[in-house]
This record gives sequence, C-alpha cells and structure tokens, in this order.
Amino acid sequence: MMAVEWQRRKRYLAVRQVPTKDMHKFWKALMEEGVWIKWHATGYSFYCGNYKITNKSIAEAWNCSISAVRRLAQWLSEQDDMEDWQ
Repeated sequence: MMAVEWQRRKRYLAVRQVPTKDMHKFWKALMEEGVWIKWHATGYSFYCGNYKITNKSIAEAWNCSISAVRRLAQWLSEQDDMEDWQ
C-alpha cells in the first residue's frame, strides 16, 4: 500500500465582512437579484424566486462570509421599515 502525501492547498478563499453601514446596500443588491427572506418561528430562510437558498450559497455568490449573511438576517430582523424598500 502506498503512502499518500497530502499537499497543502496553494489557494485560499478570501472573504469579506459587510460593514453594518452597508447592510442596506447589500440587501438592496440581493433584492435586485430576486432574493427575499421568509421569517419562521424558529428563524428565517432565504429564497431566490421560489427556490430556497442557503446562507453558504449567498456567501459564495457574493464573495462574503457566511457570518456576514447571518448578520444581514439579524440586521433585517431589527428593521421596522422593510416594506418601504420594495
């Protein structure tokens, strides 16, 4: 049996955090792409059209961290005027 030598990955995924002051812009850009949020008793879900999408897929598509997407959902839950953003 041959010993397998693992090589370190040479590339890395650089992700960025979204500053709180830019959350409104981030959400507006997501809405322009057809993303919307549905609130549940246990949390939330993001959708694009009729399809449920994960925080990870949003993070990968927008080159941001998964925690930035979770922070966006938290920020949205604290907003009172979401209906006026449409």
